[in-house]
Amino acid sequence: MKFFHYQSIDNLDRDLEFIKNGKIWFSNFKNLNDPSEGLLKIKLKIDFLKRFHFSNAAGIDFDKHMSRIYYETEIEIDAMKKIIGIYCLTESVDSELMWSYYSSGHSGLCLEYELNKIEEFGINQVVSFPDFEINDIELVKVQKVKTSVAGSMETNLRLEKLADDVKRIYREAHIQGIVPTVQFIRENLPENQRSASVQFFEVFEKFIEMKRSISSKGTITKFKVIKKHLMEFSSKKRIRIEFDSIDKALLQKFVDYQLHDCQHTNNTVTKNVNIIKWFLNWATDEECNRNLKYKGFTLKEKFGKIIVLSWEELIHFYQMKLASHAMKQVRDIFCFQCFTGLRYSDVRILKKHNVKDGFITITTVKTKEEINIPLNDYSTSIIEKYKDYPGNYLLPVISNQNMNEHLKELGKMAGFNEQIEIIRYRGAERLVNTVYKYEVLTTHIGRKTFTTNNGRLGIPIELTMQIGWVETI
Repeated sequence: MKFFHYQSIDNLDRDLEFIKNGKIWFSNFKNLNDPSEGLLKIKLKIDFLKRFHFSNAAGIDFDKHMSRIYYETEIEIDAMKKIIGIYCLTESVDSELMWSYYSSGHSGLCLEYELNKIEEFGINQVVSFPDFEINDIELVKVQKVKTSVAGSMETNLRLEKLADDVKRIYREAHIQGIVPTVQFIRENLPENQRSASVQFFEVFEKFIEMKRSISSKGTITKFKVIKKHLMEFSSKKRIRIEFDSIDKALLQKFVDYQLHDCQHTNNTVTKNVNIIKWFLNWATDEECNRNLKYKGFTLKEKFGKIIVLSWEELIHFYQMKLASHAMKQVRDIFCFQCFTGLRYSDVRILKKHNVKDGFITITTVKTKEEINIPLNDYSTSIIEKYKDYPGNYLLPVISNQNMNEHLKELGKMAGFNEQIEIIRYRGAERLVNTVYKYEVLTTHIGRKTFTTNNGRLGIPIELTMQIGWVETI
């Protein structure tokens, strides 16, 4: 009898070598396409067990013991699945579904096997589960702390968990052919094993807390998001993350997870990896990490099309007649960015005392550096327009989200209808999105517009480089 195995050619060299040497690659359950593969439904004759095995067991909690049976059986099954290899065969060589799903959309291979040849080689093996009898359950009274003793409930719960852990370790060792000595069980008890993954994430949380007082709210949010991504990656891919295990291979797996599972673009993934390396550098300085293999892993961010307003567009926008007072304020704040090169975060905190003798002096939110920005006629006129604005703040700045929404409306009113191609990449996949210019008008464009037009404003390039505006282009 003939059987057939469908597969892709992703590992063609390996598979040809296996065929040449008469070998077969067995996969494990977690790498199978169908998540329901290997799921078993446990059925026990509850009435029979309750009637004949527990009828004379006075004081025994039947439901509790049945729950334990289910739990311990699942432990055995999971342990067996870890050491069993799977190789799928079918009797059909012309299945359209198989060719589509398992042979890379009709571009892979279909290998033919003859059952009698397989039997001659003797590779068939029957795997059976160890017998499990109801009599194996100890129906004895467990020693407990008396309820009159303070903290007895917590102690007894801990003792029950400890007993369950010992049985689990014993059974897993038995299945894997390991002699479960007392020392082996003691070393493998969860309470005697400090989880390296937990330690890694504990240090990451400490990193976030340490940076909280010196980093912006947005930066802290990025740290939390990266930590969440790492935890989900560890859980979904069943990869333990610890300082000693972080190398190029693990980081590449995280990159693949971000691209394929999270559908992030290359630049987003690059930024995320750089934040992880930032954390690892900090952990190394704090002597929490000694593994430096991560330093050899690098990704380069590729900047896409830089979107700015031309000088003519900026002046048209600045002089545009508007009926709405709120829209006028949004337009003026954006133009102030275009005329000074300030980020939104810095314009938002500007106070009246920051302006003196024709200069703005401010310590930036992002870099924590003090800069001195010369005012020009345009930026001076905007400051003069709001000289009577109440309070200590220089300008009436609204939230970044609301401002960006209004800017898109203003851009449409201004006729910024040029079509722009936004090109990004996800792995090797090229993602092209065509939009109107007004659809991408945000506060980020203000700083970039300044850098592009600073010659019109009389700002020497040396001063631009000294202050740091060029880094955004």
